[in-house]
Amino acid sequence: MMRNKIIVVFIILGLVVGGSLSVYAAEKVTVPEKQPAKVAPESQPAGKKEATTETQPHMKAALESLRKSLAELEKSSSDKGGHKEKAIDLVRRAIDEVKEGMQYDVKH
Repeated sequence: MMRNKIIVVFIILGLVVGGSLSVYAAEKVTVPEKQPAKVAPESQPAGKKEATTETQPHMKAALESLRKSLAELEKSSSDKGGHKEKAIDLVRRAIDEVKEGMQYDVKH
């Protein structure tokens, strides 16, 4: 049962990230790229990645897609045999995982 839930979470994430990437790629074609603002060297710890104002665009896009998906699920009718509630729970967990992944990337 838990294995099935994990598989569903990864499928949802795959669909969301895949859709987000295509939207992100389309935006990149039509919108000129801005140069990211660099953080002053003295404020950047040794051995850390260079921080920019536009970090993790794919994770941000995935997070936004998940939030939109959650809103759509919450608006849908409730006659789904309990599957709507399970989907809402899984999307909320996926949102939490994406946030944790973003925080991990910032810290490491």
